[in-house]
Amino acid sequence: MPEEMRDFILNRYFKGEDIVLAPFMGTGLVGCDVLQRGGSFLGYEQEKKIYQLAVTNLNVSFNIAH
Repeated sequence: MPEEMRDFILNRYFKGEDIVLAPFMGTGLVGCDVLQRGGSFLGYEQEKKIYQLAVTNLNVSFNIAH
């Protein structure tokens, strides 16, 4: 999802400490945006290679992914 679209959606619907569910997590960019805004993120991804990329992105950004 393009950054502008993520920003639009999060600016419009995200409220501070919300928990965001991303059933198609992809590379974890939505999760990174949510965490930067002080929220919580729950995501899952069916493709193992893409999941590993998301874990790497979240670890680099926040050192929290498992």
